[in-house]
Amino acid sequence: MMFWDSEVAKRLLAQGALRPLDVQFARFIGKQAVLAGHNAAESELLSVLSAALSAELGRGHICLPLCDAQSNRCDLAALIGLYGEASLQHSERWLAVDWQALLQASPLVGQQGEAVPLMFDGARLYLHRYWHYEKQLAARLTELAAPQRLSPAELANLRERLNTLFARDYLGLWQALQQKPLSSVERIQLLNDRLDVVESDALDWPAIEAVVEKAQRAADLQALEQLIPLTHCLNWQKVAAAVALTRRFAVI
Repeated sequence: MMFWDSEVAKRLLAQGALRPLDVQFARFIGKQAVLAGHNAAESELLSVLSAALSAELGRGHICLPLCDAQSNRCDLAALIGLYGEASLQHSERWLAVDWQALLQASPLVGQQGEAVPLMFDGARLYLHRYWHYEKQLAARLTELAAPQRLSPAELANLRERLNTLFARDYLGLWQALQQKPLSSVERIQLLNDRLDVVESDALDWPAIEAVVEKAQRAADLQALEQLIPLTHCLNWQKVAAAVALTRRFAVI
């Protein structure tokens, strides 16, 4: 008896674990698999996998990963709503199947956009049209994310504007230094944090501390411009602004 004619399959439908659409799609793939030359066992396996894929689409997922993020094989029984004793009847057999080999050998499954109902990228199974949508979206996002070509003059202007917008806040640094007595280690940590230092070991800290200790007002800290050059610092807000200004699409 085929799985879709069993009492188990009927219960899955009655309980709402699977939709009629999922079962009809599974039956369709099963019939097409037989016509394509698969034996009965392979045809049933492909139909069950197709039901799981259709059910995942119904839950809002565009594809069916064969493994999870930890590389554990997907529990096909759970995906179609089988649990407990009913699951034990099938999950052991399904977990032993080499799904990748079955899909790669099937005439019903493509990898490069062939005119077939299913697409498999080596890790995820898709309905053909959703695979196509994802490819289109990925290509468009890649195109938009490419850096815009700027002339040397435009780059210089952009650099100047960013340096102005993200200028160092020496007044805020001065006020933080005056709040309470700080040890040498605490002062260095404060300077690293406030000035976005990422290459601390390359700096002349005795000279830097001398400037800080002698400073009588915020303007005196301007001497740190030479001692802590921007080449040793990284302001991530500034980087994010630069990325947004030089690409038509960016995720910040």
